[in-house]
Amino acid sequence: MAAMRLPDLPAEILLIIFAELYEKQSFPVQWDRLDSRPKSTAFESISNLLPLSVVNRRLRLLCLPIIFRTFRCKSLNRLKQLFAECTTNSGFAGLIGQLCVIDLAIYATANDTVLIDLLPGLPALVWLDIRAFPEATPFLNAVNSHPTLNTVAVRDDLSSSVVRILSSVNLPLSKILFSTTDHFLTFEKALPKVANLGARFSRVYITDESIDTHGAVADLHLLDLKQLEVEVCYRTCSNHLWLPNFAQRHAHLGTIIVENRVAQLADAHCLIVPFVPQFAEMVRNGPAGAWVKLNSFSISRPASWSSLKDWPVVGLNLTIIDTVGIRDLATIFTLAPQLTSLDIDIPVSLETVPISIHIVSFARPFSSLRFLRTLHLKNAYAHLHSNWATLYGSTSRSRDFSVCFSALRAMRGHAERIAEQAPALELILITDAGYDESPTSNEPWKLQSSYRVLHSNTCRDLHMIGLPKLEMAARNRLKP
Repeated sequence: MAAMRLPDLPAEILLIIFAELYEKQSFPVQWDRLDSRPKSTAFESISNLLPLSVVNRRLRLLCLPIIFRTFRCKSLNRLKQLFAECTTNSGFAGLIGQLCVIDLAIYATANDTVLIDLLPGLPALVWLDIRAFPEATPFLNAVNSHPTLNTVAVRDDLSSSVVRILSSVNLPLSKILFSTTDHFLTFEKALPKVANLGARFSRVYITDESIDTHGAVADLHLLDLKQLEVEVCYRTCSNHLWLPNFAQRHAHLGTIIVENRVAQLADAHCLIVPFVPQFAEMVRNGPAGAWVKLNSFSISRPASWSSLKDWPVVGLNLTIIDTVGIRDLATIFTLAPQLTSLDIDIPVSLETVPISIHIVSFARPFSSLRFLRTLHLKNAYAHLHSNWATLYGSTSRSRDFSVCFSALRAMRGHAERIAEQAPALELILITDAGYDESPTSNEPWKLQSSYRVLHSNTCRDLHMIGLPKLEMAARNRLKP
């Protein structure tokens, strides 16, 4: 059979190929709130499709519905440009199925109705993703009257202005999907009314204190709820007795996250999850447990269960207060064998010189985590090394550029060692910071990078997602 050129393949085959080239993948953890805004762990990429879209007209026409399936507006000007294009080009407007408006400044002017005016001109729109809620009842009218739009996802923390809107209107909210990622007491007061108007919730963040003050929250039935985050307050921890009934009522609730606001989450001994007393026992009796702080943990709904004791721990967020605590990671991992996501922060004190541990010793315990998919390492560079002759020590430089570059290179190597041990690892996130020492001052540097783990029969390779984010003083950057 003669080989066929890509442009000559049948349209059905090309669409299958293009769909594979369009990358979209989600991971079960969130990037740390470095700037107080949650980072999505879903990423999309059309970079593989763009070169094909310019080969010829046929390929372009096949690529366009995929390329413009999701359209992002990062500024008000961009939104206005989209409105102008859709007004004159109905064919283009019909390609957009999901619109993401991610700049809060778009709603800074109450009289600006460009988003409201745009919605009727998008006949195929099914999903609208916005980072704030326009302060206008006409927006709800436009949403409710749209024939194909079924979801308006409000992704960020709800401001008090949004709460006032929802508390004062009597319009249906069945198309509104909320995801709250921080605690707003005013929102919890309005939550029952918002829910009664039909609003849906994929994620809700509530506190023990709010359950005490507003008991109706625990009795709600929230449509589409998939994730519940509970903030632990030691003096009110007994209120977790409401959780089992709440979980029974919400069939779609798949994850419960318990976040620590006390000295040690283990102090909340009344939490009805076996992991908590087990961790408390380790803290009391382990050689290094007192140097490990449990910031939060998450439990996942199994296929069948009778109590929350049956929900396995699938996520941990730990702070290693002292390097000696690293030695107890193996014990901690045995308490959560079904772990799928792990955050480890090893902060550095300016008053002490960090103790460096060989990456082989650090990575070895990860071999027991057979289900770990995502790992977020924070501030680990100062504590890990791959050769006893090249300890990190201080942040002094041997060359005239920032330590940030050395940290980026070293942490990639450390991530490769960890990936070799964790059999199911798919995503590694690196966040680090330090100081470039000089005779006159200490200048800070920061880095963020993320890697996909590519599995093969013989080895595991890392593929960087996007470009790393590096911050440092201008004079410490690499010279061309």
